[in-house]
Amino acid sequence: MVAPPLYRKGKPRARLGKEFSLTKSRIQRRDERKKTMEMPIIAAVIGGIILFFVLPVLEKPRQKFLGLFGVKPKLEEPKPVLLNPEPAYLLTPDPFGIIHAIQATPLLQRDEAAKHYAGIPVDWKGELVYIEKIGAGMLKLQVRLSQKSGVPSALSVFLEINSSDYPGIGIVKAGDPVHIKGYIKKIKNDWFELRDSKLITYGKQPPR
Repeated sequence: MVAPPLYRKGKPRARLGKEFSLTKSRIQRRDERKKTMEMPIIAAVIGGIILFFVLPVLEKPRQKFLGLFGVKPKLEEPKPVLLNPEPAYLLTPDPFGIIHAIQATPLLQRDEAAKHYAGIPVDWKGELVYIEKIGAGMLKLQVRLSQKSGVPSALSVFLEINSSDYPGIGIVKAGDPVHIKGYIKKIKNDWFELRDSKLITYGKQPPR
């Protein structure tokens, strides 16, 4: 009686040995491929580290060598360092934008459009045009607003202040810089009228 093929003498051991050899061969090939892929990465890292330390050391000899042929290395100009730089002053809100928006409306609707800006707080700079007494210690000023570039514009602001609140206001001159704050009361054509206004700075300020 013949035994089934799976149980023939000698067959299982030979088959297991063959499978073990194939598995071992696959693992070896996989390890070889892994090493092949890792080698360029390792070489690049090592090369980068070497260049990081070697290039600064070689820079001075290279400059000396170029100097023999009259080639001067390019030196970077030092950048100026500003201590406590003052930010550019911006008119808040933009009076030019307000006038432009009003003038963009139909002619018969401009007065109504201007009323929408009443009560808005402003923080503006300009130069003094004139100042006059209006009684009871009160003064009326006209200030020509400055553009963002600092150049005076055609826009004017009218405001009233109490002279007793501003020592030295009597000696300011036309063209002196003025910094004002207040609330829009009225807008007409190319001028503003403020209420509850005050001067933050006025006249020529002494150097610090």
